[in-house]
Amino acid sequence: MVKRILARGVHIECPVCRGSLGVEQWKRITRCSYCDTPLLVEVPGAMPRYYVPPKVDKDAARRSLQRALLHPDIPQGFLSASSLKSCDLCFVPFHELFGRRIGTIVQRRDPGAPQTSLEDPAKAGFVGALSSKSTGMGPAVDTRVILGDVNLFAPAVELPTWGLSQVSLSKARTDWQATILPYDTRTVAALGTALVPRLDPQRLVPDLGAERKTVGDNTTVHGVRLRVVFFPVWRLRYLHLGRLYSASVDGVTGQCLYVRAPQGIASRTHWLMASALAVGLVAGSALRIFWALFGGSGSDLLAGLALALLGLGTWALLPAAIVGIALLLVAELGYEQFRYPGEVVIENGLSRIEKLGALRPLFSEKISAALEKWLSHKENQA
Repeated sequence: MVKRILARGVHIECPVCRGSLGVEQWKRITRCSYCDTPLLVEVPGAMPRYYVPPKVDKDAARRSLQRALLHPDIPQGFLSASSLKSCDLCFVPFHELFGRRIGTIVQRRDPGAPQTSLEDPAKAGFVGALSSKSTGMGPAVDTRVILGDVNLFAPAVELPTWGLSQVSLSKARTDWQATILPYDTRTVAALGTALVPRLDPQRLVPDLGAERKTVGDNTTVHGVRLRVVFFPVWRLRYLHLGRLYSASVDGVTGQCLYVRAPQGIASRTHWLMASALAVGLVAGSALRIFWALFGGSGSDLLAGLALALLGLGTWALLPAAIVGIALLLVAELGYEQFRYPGEVVIENGLSRIEKLGALRPLFSEKISAALEKWLSHKENQA
């Protein structure tokens, strides 16, 4: 029987000996300290808490970081010139939601087309019945009755420089045989530091099962259940030339979730050389073609240009103007990549360069923003 709810615990009364006990509110099973009777604790509104024991120790996390720092964009000798300042094990809270997806999915098909399943049951984890009916006046209608479980796993804190989007509890359990144990404050504190959940789990309820929505989907999610899972993540900090960098390593798989390091001068030089080579190759080829067309009679290049303007008109310069503008943009891109130093960020298995010290948006950043805007526009239209 729950007598009083505190910030982190509850006071309960043993139904056998009437002794008063203090229990953490996320615990579900405890024992009476007076009569040793096992008790089931139910606190209204309290989410159960679990944690995943780490499988990667500090030395393995350091080796994983060292392998990631061998990236070609990171300067050679970075490891020997850097010093590791800290390597701490943190238990990051994640919200895990469970629900029951119930409803139907309706899809129209041609009467003569073979009957196909609307969704792979093995992949989706659903069980249902597929029926087909036709009115004789149009396409047949396939209806699948959906009854299955859905779940969602998302961080309960905002840590954008930790790479937490790569953490997968299901993969850790299936591929690495990770176990989930009831949360115990003393055990977790002896292993590392547990972070406090900051985000509201109710924000995830509309997204539960939304990734499987299709056209004609009439399913809804019922019986949503919540729990907090503390996942181990190694947080490493290392110093290089007076600047502190950070990295995150999965405490179960040993995969680097997030790495940040300075960009090497060789990588910046490669950009400058590649852009200069491209500009020189295209410009030289264009000049050779122009000289062959208008300079073969012994006249110089200016005379050939005048002949082109008189004979073909100003429209003859339109392709040359387009090529010239493209070459200028390529040259600007290479110059910007060389002039401004940057940092290499490795996240989700991909690397990107973040430039530092630019007083205005770089040309490459403008191109990336335009492409992202165009892709989002296409997705909205689809």
